[in-house]
Amino acid sequence: MPGPYQPDPGQGGKKKGLAIAIGALVVVAAVVGGILVVQGGGDDDSGGGGKVADDGKRYKLITPQTVAGDYTKDSSGGGGLTSSDADDFEKFGVSNPEPVSADYKSGEGMSMKKLQLSGVWGEVKDPEKVVDGAFAKIAEEAEKDSSTSSGMKAELVGSPESVTPSGFENAVMKCQNTKFTPTGDSSSSGIPSKGFSIPICMWGDHSTVGYVVVSDAAAALSGNSMSLDDAGDITAKVRNDAREEIK
Repeated sequence: MPGPYQPDPGQGGKKKGLAIAIGALVVVAAVVGGILVVQGGGDDDSGGGGKVADDGKRYKLITPQTVAGDYTKDSSGGGGLTSSDADDFEKFGVSNPEPVSADYKSGEGMSMKKLQLSGVWGEVKDPEKVVDGAFAKIAEEAEKDSSTSSGMKAELVGSPESVTPSGFENAVMKCQNTKFTPTGDSSSSGIPSKGFSIPICMWGDHSTVGYVVVSDAAAALSGNSMSLDDAGDITAKVRNDAREEIK
């Protein structure tokens, strides 16, 4: 009988098993990326807190060496947005979008967490419409093809929920869980048969739209999930670190 699955931190996100346990954010990112090849935006009446305030300043997105306290850049990561995605993001309501992506990690071994930041900056007239449209297309793409190359099934749970972390201003943020369930013999992988969930959070303001996905090896193996509120707190910190005022 095979022993329990053990991630190999020395291989980054390249090995199949590791991709399941702590690199599943790449799968989520692939689903998110799928929204960019779908024509048009989307209408979603769920949630919503009215018009997003504009502080009158303009910002661009950057990828600093460190975000959210102790997440440092990880060159072994992959995925994210490319320059060819910019034209598609414009359909969601971002004028002159400039794509930005970076991967980060915190800790080592079983305490390792990975974070992916992707987004665009430009002119955003209606931030909430962009966020709602993006989540609607994520759901549409996930429903079309929920299987993954790593032997996991990915499905969105519920609907995007509005999150308002402390200190989060002049923007809208919504988060939603993506549940990953083994499609084969879970006993051979060590992944709990019930699977695990990874939240995705997306913010929108009048200059930037970005999403953050955080995966946790220990939580994945125990079948636990980071709460949407905790994911929102991290995303708010990433937004603060990744926005730079244009003067």
